[in-house]
Amino acid sequence: MVTLRKILFYFFVALYLVLCPLIILYALGYIFTPKVEEGFAKTGLMHFETLPSGASVSIANRQYAERTPTTVRNLLAGTYDVKISRPGYRSWTQTIGIAPGKAVAFDKILLMPDELKVKTLIPQSFEDLLPVPATRFLLLFQTKKAGDLVVFDWKDEIARPLLAGDTPFRDALIVRSFVTRKSPFVLLLVKMKWQTRFLWCQLDKERPEVKDISDLFAGDDPSDIQWESENPENLFALYGGRLDRMDLKKRQLHTGFLENIQGFDPFRGKIYALRASALLQTNSSGEEGREAVAERGAFLEDLFRNTGTFRVDFISGRTLCFFGAKGEFFTNDLPYRFVSEGLRGYQPDSGGRKIALWKKDRLGVLDFTKEMRRKELFERGPEIDWIFEKGMDITQAYFVYGTSHVLFRDKEGVFLAPVGGSGVPAEKMVTVREGSSVFYSDKTGRLYYLEPGRGHLLSVDILPEWAGFSGMFTELEGQGQEPAK
Repeated sequence: MVTLRKILFYFFVALYLVLCPLIILYALGYIFTPKVEEGFAKTGLMHFETLPSGASVSIANRQYAERTPTTVRNLLAGTYDVKISRPGYRSWTQTIGIAPGKAVAFDKILLMPDELKVKTLIPQSFEDLLPVPATRFLLLFQTKKAGDLVVFDWKDEIARPLLAGDTPFRDALIVRSFVTRKSPFVLLLVKMKWQTRFLWCQLDKERPEVKDISDLFAGDDPSDIQWESENPENLFALYGGRLDRMDLKKRQLHTGFLENIQGFDPFRGKIYALRASALLQTNSSGEEGREAVAERGAFLEDLFRNTGTFRVDFISGRTLCFFGAKGEFFTNDLPYRFVSEGLRGYQPDSGGRKIALWKKDRLGVLDFTKEMRRKELFERGPEIDWIFEKGMDITQAYFVYGTSHVLFRDKEGVFLAPVGGSGVPAEKMVTVREGSSVFYSDKTGRLYYLEPGRGHLLSVDILPEWAGFSGMFTELEGQGQEPAK
């Protein structure tokens, strides 16, 4: 009996001495394999999260029982063919490399349904649509006449005419439209009976309000008109290098508010204006109107030398963008000059730290949140990651699912491209009416566009419905990240 106990004791001691190191090595990410000299190899792992969740994972033709979100561990270094699939949705496939001791995370995989859910919102013909940025409104153009303009509230899916039936401006032709981010106001420049009129339209009323404010303008053809969303009663119009200020409340015009400027932006109660080698600031209310220098230097003179006018844009409290008439794109972050020419447009995310930019044939993302490598001798700053380079006529782009994807229009097609160099190609979503614009809202997860041919207003679900979707955006709205109005 004593001998048996000794045998069992030594057996369990030996088992412990053998298994304990194996368990520890396994916990540290090592597995035994006869293919390496030491017998043990450091492994890596892959993590997957999908929208919608509950998708199956196949790696190197091996099907795993777990559903997304899931982590697959103990993968030997190498490349693997990965397939994520869910019934009713298009499969996500990619070849992924694994390095010893490293983790690869795909936490924003967007699975598109086999058949996109398209909804007809207004079954009447429109030529074009104009989004009012960061609001709940679209302007729908049946013709170029002001009386045929329709306001669509995409949140409540309500449409109503902009002008009342008895207005004298019904037959006026719309020449230009001016909008400001987060503002429910639109300024229309219209022509009627050889006259130019300026119509100030408030959209967030049960019945849109329209006022003729033409008497406040000193010229018929301003190159730019802007106002601050928090203070829409002060309008600013640029004529060449002269900036005029219009006080809607007092019905006053201040010509020559600033002179010899190349661009401007109303921001947080001040006007910031670019002039040669300096960035100026002054009070937007007209009080304490003496201009002051916010920034001056030879580097500004070099940066803006031999250039024309710029659209100046504070996309956040720390990021200032300059968009030139020749397609130049500068910011106040290193390396300052990101595009020398040919940029068609840009779209920042809600926080102003990532920007989607597009040329005629290229779509890129500029990410100011990335940490730069500290060992470089010269500080370089962020660079544009061109995620799509085979375009024919790119005209619009929107971030989708936070900033994990970009939805963009190229000719009459709308495509979805992932961000971050994942290698997944852009995927075509829909075809839209020739020459018309589109609009996407991450609040609803829907793309709004005009149907080819008939021009009906349609919507299509880009983000699939899921339980926490509406709740998440309600929370974001409460934090003020993307106000509804």
